[in-house]
Amino acid sequence: MSPPRSTNSLAAPIAGSLPFAARPAMRLYSPNSIGLGITMRAPARSLAIAANALPTSSGPCAGTSYTPLVSTVNTAANTVTATGVSSFSTFAVLHPDALAGGYLPPAVPGGGSRTTDCISEVAVINPNAGLDNRGLVNKKQPCVDGDSRCDADGAVDGKCTYRVAICFNQTDASLPECAPTDVAAYKLNAPKPISNDPEIAANGQALAAALVALGATQGGTKQNEFTFAPFATAQCTELVEQEVTVKPTGKGRRVIRGRTTTGAGTKDRDTVKLECFAP
Repeated sequence: MSPPRSTNSLAAPIAGSLPFAARPAMRLYSPNSIGLGITMRAPARSLAIAANALPTSSGPCAGTSYTPLVSTVNTAANTVTATGVSSFSTFAVLHPDALAGGYLPPAVPGGGSRTTDCISEVAVINPNAGLDNRGLVNKKQPCVDGDSRCDADGAVDGKCTYRVAICFNQTDASLPECAPTDVAAYKLNAPKPISNDPEIAANGQALAAALVALGATQGGTKQNEFTFAPFATAQCTELVEQEVTVKPTGKGRRVIRGRTTTGAGTKDRDTVKLECFAP
């Protein structure tokens, strides 16, 4: 297949609500325009169009080199255009932080007072949730089985595999009333790492391992209590998988529910509902 002709440029239309690295599904619109079937919003800050990126459902490929192209973001047309395209290949539209492993999507405050809701939040790779009536990222996170924008394995296999991270001390532009202080403890009320339900237990253990990797000491009779040497920096766990199996009714739901405590005893409670639907 020949490279784009004439202007030697690539224009990638962008749709959706959240900027994140997802699996590119390249399709040819015209000899001079290639569209990427990924869901992103063109933010005010710069984006990078990375050439020769292999398709992946979970972000940039480990061990893959990327060549950033000079890009122009047109927020009115909702496109990113790059010049200097020399060959027809696979491309990905990424936020530059994604290549450095530092990007996380806007997080769910999870409920509670606006003055404390930034103490802990839950980041979910999912462009489908949108905002709630308070202008915050919605705590309900719907996904259709097989939708690679939110289902990490991209397969219609009777379940949605979400990717989530627990974040602390975030400066959230949607919560100007909230000033991060510090974090001393976190209690994972759901999913608990010890459960008779194998899916709940696996989900809880994944989150627990991520919290321990962040520096927490794990304890409690249900192994769902985590203590930290109080820290005041903005930190997030790594992204971990949370599986939600679709029930015979055509819908499955799992809840992430946590409580963060500061060194002064202030508490922030968060709830996120992961809802998986049959296609």
